[in-house]
Amino acid sequence: MPKKLIFWKKGAEDLTIKVFFAIFIVIFVMFVIFTVLRSRGSATIEKAQSEYYTLTSNFLMAMLGSPCFAVGDFEKANWQITTAAFVDEMKLNYYNNGNEDLTCVENYNFLYSLTVVDSINGKRWRIGLKEEPEFAERKLSIALPVSIRYNSTIPAIHPGYAAVTAYIGNIPSFYGALKQACTTHETIQTELSSDYTIRYNNTLNIFYIGDYIFYPNFRCMVKDLTLEKGKYLMIIKYVTPGDYVEVVK
Repeated sequence: MPKKLIFWKKGAEDLTIKVFFAIFIVIFVMFVIFTVLRSRGSATIEKAQSEYYTLTSNFLMAMLGSPCFAVGDFEKANWQITTAAFVDEMKLNYYNNGNEDLTCVENYNFLYSLTVVDSINGKRWRIGLKEEPEFAERKLSIALPVSIRYNSTIPAIHPGYAAVTAYIGNIPSFYGALKQACTTHETIQTELSSDYTIRYNNTLNIFYIGDYIFYPNFRCMVKDLTLEKGKYLMIIKYVTPGDYVEVVK
């Protein structure tokens, strides 16, 4: 075989090996990058879930120990210290099916419903949002045992449980930012991506998300707003003098 042909075949083989090696390196690098990104994504999701679990758990404990629900007379000077998870039937009746965000415990991270169930007679109370919202992107539920005191002629105490469901997503976060601006008197920049038209009627104090409505809890005046479905980068502005909040798109 001629030397030139031998050298050409050797050179072609070397080039082929180099090409395959280069392709292998590219595939290996892509695999490493994909693995790292997937690990970071999983870690971010796990961290967010852990944070929401903690926030939801703390919120449930705070609600059950708040004057809104806990046994105790808070109108008098010698008010009683609350007992964790010892709730009053009359207070539960007062807030039952209110379809509202309560002032009992401040929360900027999610919307919620709190369900209390008597294990003996099956009586059930639903506090917070009356119906489960379709706009929630995620939800998280946590339950704890409780004792329920009935204010009858002979007071009775029944065992039961309380479960809070946190509704998480873009729209609950936007609503929370409105609340936060009101409470802290801060101006907040935020993003919103929504498949629903969002409205707030200041006169009626009703928050609309598509056809879904509830009564919000704002500690200052929030001006009427309408946001058609879409993506927004906006400023939630606390205005003083005037002490009110408005959304600037």
